Amino acid sequence: VPKDAIDYFKLFFDEELVKQIVVWTNNSILKKKKSIECTIGEIYCLFGCLILMGIVKMRSFNSYFSTDPKNYSYVHEIFSKNRMKELISYLSFSDELDKETNPL
Repeated sequence: VPKDAIDYFKLFFDEELVKQIVVWTNNSILKKKKSIECTIGEIYCLFGCLILMGIVKMRSFNSYFSTDPKNYSYVHEIFSKNRMKELISYLSFSDELDKETNPL
């Protein structure tokens, strides 16, 4: 029986799946010849931040990174705006390398 929110989340995104998402995302990063690999912890944090951003509505994406004390999102304490944008842009849920060799 899950004890807290992360346990419920892991019912759908278990560690094996998140490891695979990390591999696919890092392959996507390497394909673009970047050297900004992501980790399992970062992907869990990214998903958590995206869920939070869906619940806590703010005026713009940039607003989540404000250090104003009235900002209750805390996203800015987890990611820099640039790092979060990078991870979102390279996030992959399939094998980019497999798509090249097996287009179907």
